[in-house]
Amino acid sequence: MVGVKRSRFLRLIAGLLLAGLLLIFPGGIAQAQDYGFSVDNNLVSVYIQEDSSTYIVYDVTFTCDPGARPIDIVDVGLPNDHYDLSSAAATIDGQPVSAIRRSEWLDIGVEVHLGGNQIMPGETGTLHLEINNPHMVYQDTQDEEYASARFYPHYYPDFTHGTTYLQVTIYFPPGVQPNETRYHDQEFTRAYMDGDRPVMVWVNEQARPDQQYQFGVSFPKKYVREVYAEPTVGLGEMLGGLFAALFSTLLPLTICGGVVLWIILGLVIGSARRRSRLMDYMPPLVSVEGMGIKRGLTAVEAAVLLEAPLNKVLTMILFGLVKKRAVTVVSETPLRLEKAEQLPEALHPYENDFLDAIKANGDLHEKQLTKMMTGLIKELNQKMKGFHAKDTIAYYKDIVTRAWKQVEAADTPEVVDENLEWMMADEDFDQKMPQVFGERPIPMPIWWWAYAGAPRRAAAPRPSPGKAAPVPTGPRTVPGAQLANTVVSRVEGISNTIVRNVSAFTAGVTKVTHPAPVRTTSRGGGWGGGGGGCACACACAGCACACAGGGR
Repeated sequence: MVGVKRSRFLRLIAGLLLAGLLLIFPGGIAQAQDYGFSVDNNLVSVYIQEDSSTYIVYDVTFTCDPGARPIDIVDVGLPNDHYDLSSAAATIDGQPVSAIRRSEWLDIGVEVHLGGNQIMPGETGTLHLEINNPHMVYQDTQDEEYASARFYPHYYPDFTHGTTYLQVTIYFPPGVQPNETRYHDQEFTRAYMDGDRPVMVWVNEQARPDQQYQFGVSFPKKYVREVYAEPTVGLGEMLGGLFAALFSTLLPLTICGGVVLWIILGLVIGSARRRSRLMDYMPPLVSVEGMGIKRGLTAVEAAVLLEAPLNKVLTMILFGLVKKRAVTVVSETPLRLEKAEQLPEALHPYENDFLDAIKANGDLHEKQLTKMMTGLIKELNQKMKGFHAKDTIAYYKDIVTRAWKQVEAADTPEVVDENLEWMMADEDFDQKMPQVFGERPIPMPIWWWAYAGAPRRAAAPRPSPGKAAPVPTGPRTVPGAQLANTVVSRVEGISNTIVRNVSAFTAGVTKVTHPAPVRTTSRGGGWGGGGGGCACACACAGCACACAGGGR
């Protein structure tokens, strides 16, 4: 994901130089200036050292689009937090940069300040960066005698155009013999010897700047001083090790019980982590301190920004359409909807897309809903470009809080109507509703008739044959707790039935809007050396990775 902070334009996250768009408002006037750039060349050299570190060298040529903001700070993501800041050196077109610091934007990385040598609109500049990153050689997972290193060069998921000349060069440690080398996944373009170092080069002259590419090698671990195990130890593994240590000297039955518990804990924790990753359907956001808060989002868009469960977001959209008299809930179990013959004007794009997903029989077309949701998320991501993400999230959380307070302090139906969708964006909606509404009398919203089973006015006239039921002209008053329980039960009921499988639906959206790093397998090769390699995802055992931005 492209990230911009303060005066930044480009960012490289976890092994990448990233480039971004942001909106600016010259003179305080709300007139956005778009950003754009091309990545003409992306050249990276990775030197695997005898001390198990890598010396990483980037040469990236950018062309700043005419009319775009100058490129003045570049954040560089690095494979792990062992990197040596004192070893970092950089130039822009051969001129020293003004400063290299720990990145304030990235979890792991540096920020390169170009100073007076920023890349101006319409101009081209080449950033050269060198830095040493220790702790980069791991045990090969398929050969006990081999070590492994893997690298993901930077890519740009958004805001670029054209193609990139991508070249990745990996230098093996000194002394490795050509017939001892192995490569992972993608076969190299050419190989040669540089003194006592074998070298593999991968070239893609028409690389997509928004696509992730990965490269890796293996070699006998005798050529490096140290080979590391898994770079991270999960909670399941730590607990498993603890149980093994506790029970290893006890009865065999106890040992078996510890092993079984270890496995169960690993499965449970792994499942929880997968569910947690699944819910991260929003891609990383552009964030610029100087641009402040993105105002004007709808309650639905705010719920997406706050990463509310997607079935709840769908329910909020449905509620909004019911309030606008565009949809009637014919039944809840199974969920059946009926579109109004004449739709209101000025519906939001996602509302129109939701209406398109309603089949003739009243069912919902889930593929259409998936398309609608991915479009909503992408559109929101575009709206957030150039604005400060954390401040914007805090702003909408405050709106949600104020919505509860307004309803608590007032008893008019208008206040309930205006704030209900914002309250639904709260993750504790079902607990807070009864607390806030209490036992005081609350006017029933006049649009509630459009829900199946919703309380209606006792005096409502019967419809004539062949005509729709008349809409009550005014709300009746009901105890707050009754209204709260009614609304909560309707929200929960519809949320549970609006899609068949919430996890599967969310996974279908997430794989488009915020895909996880791709797990790959490997194959042997090199100068005739076969077998081996490593099979891993980013930062897994047996590989050292510089993660590309799409999976953060």
